[in-house]
Formats: sequence, C-alpha cells, structure tokens
Amino acid sequence: MDNIVQNLGDVSWWFTGIFFILVGMLLTKVIHWLTNIPAHANGFIRKLTLKRLRKIKSIRFDETKVIVEAVKASAWQVTFILTLILFCYSFSATRFMFSSADKSSWLIYFLYTSPLYIIESMYHWQMIFYKRLIESRDLLRKTNRSRKT
Repeated sequence: MDNIVQNLGDVSWWFTGIFFILVGMLLTKVIHWLTNIPAHANGFIRKLTLKRLRKIKSIRFDETKVIVEAVKASAWQVTFILTLILFCYSFSATRFMFSSADKSSWLIYFLYTSPLYIIESMYHWQMIFYKRLIESRDLLRKTNRSRKT
C-alpha cells in the first residue's frame, strides 16, 4: 500500500501512465484516419472531376477558348520535346556523373531527370483535358444536329 501512495506522489509515474494513454488515443485516431483514406480519396477525385467538367462546359461553346486550349497542348508538347532533347544532350555530356559503382546513382539520376517527368505529366494532363474538351464539343454538335432535323 505504501508503494501505491509513493507512486501517486511521483511525477515520473504519472507521466508514464498519461503518456501511454495519450499514445493509445492518438493511435486509435491515426488508425481511424487511415481506414477513411479511400473515402476521402474518392471524394477528392469526384471534386476534381466535377471541376474539370465545369471548366469544359464553360469553354466548349467559345471557339477562341477551344483554340487557346489547343495551343496550350501544343506548347506543352514542344516544351516536353525540347526538354527531352536537352536532357539527352546533357546526360551524354555528363555521363561520368552516373557511375554504376555508386549505390545512390539511381536517386541522383531520378533527381536529375525530375523536371522532365514534371513537364511530361503537365503535357499529358493538358492533352487529356483538350481531348475531353473536343469530345464534349463533338457530342454537343451531334446533339444539336439531331435536334435541327
């Protein structure tokens, strides 16, 4: 009984008890959050899809805006090709930097080429958006033609 009274007066005993209780509560919150990630991801994807569809709906009636999106897609394509050529030249000029003996050479190579991956993804996103815009515009034209006849 004296040991219990002595432990109640000791600050380290209280810290140990409260610390593990808080860790347990935090762990349950983290597990609950991790199990809800798929639901949050679906909501995020739906929100992005809705945003893209609203943008397509606002653009598809204006010929000038459609042309601007086509120019954006072409500009990203040219930027990607020029960056690819630049990286091929740069990689051939600095070949000694990526020796196979170095174990971290894959990380250096990835960091070195990361701008290329970013530009490629921007090009693909713009091209996908433009293709969906054209599909939406074509679908709109087909429905308008069928209503007139």
